[in-house]
Amino acid sequence: MKVMNKRRIKVKKSEQLALNERQALAAVESNFVVNLKYCFHSKDDVYLILDLMTGGDLGYHLHQKGRFPKKECQYYAARIMLGLQALHDKKYVYRDLKVPYANDYFSLLPPIVTSILCPSACREPF
Repeated sequence: MKVMNKRRIKVKKSEQLALNERQALAAVESNFVVNLKYCFHSKDDVYLILDLMTGGDLGYHLHQKGRFPKKECQYYAARIMLGLQALHDKKYVYRDLKVPYANDYFSLLPPIVTSILCPSACREPF
């Protein structure tokens, strides 16, 4: 569950960003992206109920192992690319993908917040 305080959203002038996040999460359904299940609000907060992810993030697993074998890197990279493809198919692009390097291997953080692409900015498949 993600909880966003309405007052903090207002102070940071992030109303449109919060709305975009909710719309993007609702639009994309994929096994490779954290999906929005429900959304509701109270007087003070907005609640986004997301898929339960109990396994920890990729950074946690990389920290535990120190480095991934090549096959495991390929597995995680493929899952991340499928998540990015699911976003792209709905005309969303992830703007804050981090690629921290550690022991010659890399860890990609899963997409959460996206931005809508203008239809005029989209080209036909590469």
